[in-house]
Amino acid sequence: MPIVGVQANFVVLVPSTPSGIPNNSVFVDSTNGNAATFKDNTGATTVVTNPAASFLSKQMQAYGPIPVNSPVSKRTDGYIELADANAVGGMDLIGWNTQAAIAMGDLITVICVGPNLVGAITGLGFAVGDEVYVSETGGYTNDPSTLTNMDAIIKVGVADCAAGVASATATDLVCFPDVVAST
Repeated sequence: MPIVGVQANFVVLVPSTPSGIPNNSVFVDSTNGNAATFKDNTGATTVVTNPAASFLSKQMQAYGPIPVNSPVSKRTDGYIELADANAVGGMDLIGWNTQAAIAMGDLITVICVGPNLVGAITGLGFAVGDEVYVSETGGYTNDPSTLTNMDAIIKVGVADCAAGVASATATDLVCFPDVVAST
């Protein structure tokens, strides 16, 4: 087997879909928030990052300019904006940005208020920004009025879109549990 060496200051990887990448390759996965990814000899993919580091951070798109290290809130269209204690949309704190956003659509890293569970609520009918509660069956609900008098009302977090895109379709759950009421 020949041994080949490559020496360079950097390599630019263009975001691609896993289906277009050959096995045994490292690539930037455009379907997974542009995460650095390894595709093994079976075609299975694994994100090449420290899971603990990415568990609390997430790439999000800005609605407009946002100074670095600002509290940000999630809009129902999936964009983030400066948090604002006296604006209805601005009260939905999702975290703090670690990069400045200059214009609408800028992709910046946000340290979430709690762990981001990727795909936890995919297909369950949640909208981005919905408060998510534990249901009576151990699942999730966005309607605490469905819980009976003997139930605890436990908010587990907020519905969010996938990393790297601004979308009104909720797939992820940013967790920050709060017992709203208990019997």
